[in-house]
Amino acid sequence: MNITSDISSDQNESLQQSPKTLTTVLLWTLGITICAVIATFFYLTTGTGGYFVIVLLYALLFTASYSDAAFRRIPNSFNYTALILTLLLMVVICPLCEILGWINILGWIGASSSDWGGIALESLLGFGLCFMIGIISFAVNGLGGGDAKLLLVLGALAGFHLTLAILVNTLAFALVIGLLNLISNGILIRALQRLLLKIYTTVFRHEITEPIIFSRNESPFSLAVFLGLIALPFINIHAYIMNFNW
Repeated sequence: MNITSDISSDQNESLQQSPKTLTTVLLWTLGITICAVIATFFYLTTGTGGYFVIVLLYALLFTASYSDAAFRRIPNSFNYTALILTLLLMVVICPLCEILGWINILGWIGASSSDWGGIALESLLGFGLCFMIGIISFAVNGLGGGDAKLLLVLGALAGFHLTLAILVNTLAFALVIGLLNLISNGILIRALQRLLLKIYTTVFRHEITEPIIFSRNESPFSLAVFLGLIALPFINIHAYIMNFNW
């Protein structure tokens, strides 16, 4: 056994991983900084605050849905990092701000409290809701692992009430996308996938040689989640159902 060779091989692998780790950290730092700048801009121009959570939610869901629609996967590294940062924000930082009375910071963040308790409880209830949905759907081969993990991020960041509204919209969009894709014999989603791959190749100068193509009856669930969020200010199906005079 050549111990020196084994050590050198391990060192080479560590050196190869270091730039990737650094790049990931820098990208996350840049992304969160951009979200903070956008939230601050709205805070200063409108004087009402509460935009950081929603801007971060848009950014995370856009990134996940793009990856899902283009590459048919949402990386575990993305989901786990997003979930850790989200829980840190909603379950640690926001309650700490509540305890210390930092109302302006809470207003800037835009985290909502639960009817039954504080911000942390609202976040954990949203997490719990999506955990149950993910477990049940994954057990019956409904959602993929990446989609189920993304729901946890959504629940923890948006909280129980907003998550519930987004999910109801999501079901409607998933149904529409699925039907349109089925009617078009899968052409709709495959055309979208080719477009997104072309954009990715053009921007990052990296050719995807063997992309995993969607089959006729497949569509990215995270795309429906993102569209459900975008449509929420205009179409809130959950609110309509709850307010309907049955």
